[in-house]
Amino acid sequence: MNKISKYISNTLFKIFLQAFKKKKIDKAIYFNRKATILIINFGSIQDILNITPLAQVLSEKFSSIISFVGTDNNIVALKNNPHIENIYRTNSKFRRIFKLSRSLSKYNYDIVIDVNERIDKNVSYLLGLLKANFKVGFKKDDSKLFTHTRIIKNPSKAHIVDRILSQADLFEIKFSTTELNICFNTSSNAQTIIDNYIIKNDLKFNLTVLINISSKENLDFWGIDNFRNLLKYLNNYKVNLIIVSSIQEIELAEKLISKGVKIFYDSEFDSYAELIKNVDFIFSPDSYTVQLAAAYKIPVFCLFVQHNTSEMINVPYNSDFDFALTEKPNLSNLSYGKVLNSFVPYFEYIFEKYSSANKNES
Repeated sequence: MNKISKYISNTLFKIFLQAFKKKKIDKAIYFNRKATILIINFGSIQDILNITPLAQVLSEKFSSIISFVGTDNNIVALKNNPHIENIYRTNSKFRRIFKLSRSLSKYNYDIVIDVNERIDKNVSYLLGLLKANFKVGFKKDDSKLFTHTRIIKNPSKAHIVDRILSQADLFEIKFSTTELNICFNTSSNAQTIIDNYIIKNDLKFNLTVLINISSKENLDFWGIDNFRNLLKYLNNYKVNLIIVSSIQEIELAEKLISKGVKIFYDSEFDSYAELIKNVDFIFSPDSYTVQLAAAYKIPVFCLFVQHNTSEMINVPYNSDFDFALTEKPNLSNLSYGKVLNSFVPYFEYIFEKYSSANKNES
């Protein structure tokens, strides 16, 4: 976008904010009946998973019917979610956002919630166009659109899930975060696929380790040699090893196949989640895999990049984990030796725990 186009876009956006400005309300939101709530987020799959605890709280503690607007790419993270009644999709084209706003306005939602900490103009446009009694969001550059706002909790001290959950304070809801977690329910078809995969590959009798080689965008790849060395180390134990990756990195995954190492090819998110649910330990760079592991309480060792930010890293929410971290720009700067120093004691703890539990059962 050139300077003139950017200037015009910013000017139009400022006019839009002023035109759809809402009067601020200081009182907490309350209904003596079931409220209808619409949550909006156009982020990544990982972003959507982070929203699910808030959806649970609002559904169970506020007696509400929840709907969600996402994109064609991210709504897969809400499949079979018990706390969300309706799911709508859109994209970044204003024409489609405008059309969706007209379609959704007929439902007369009581509350519309923007869970983004940073401004997303597409979300702002949709939220501004929708009719609702209350509009909720964090204090940021589009705060004029909201009737209720929350100051973002300190990102260096509060987990992203807890920061999102802070919006529930506007409803004066009482809940315990220790009882919450990421929520994703798999389908019966996915369960059948993974049951067959486990039987076919004889994965029932040893600890199963899933190694995800794909990370969030811009974190780069940890390196073929690093993953090969990790697999070589794990082969010292009696374990099942499974390599998984994004479709874009499937060729890299295939380079890691060796004797005793399997690869999981199914590209369906539902089946992937079910596989995670059925393994015993996960190794993964920062990605939605980390939060899926949290959803099913599967111990995970994570690789993180903490470059030019003090924000708390995306550790699994309310679940067991350990990690290695680099403060340089990407994962290729994280040495195998540094990872192994943290990984070995954690993995040995998990392996011994698994072995003891199975010994007692036999």
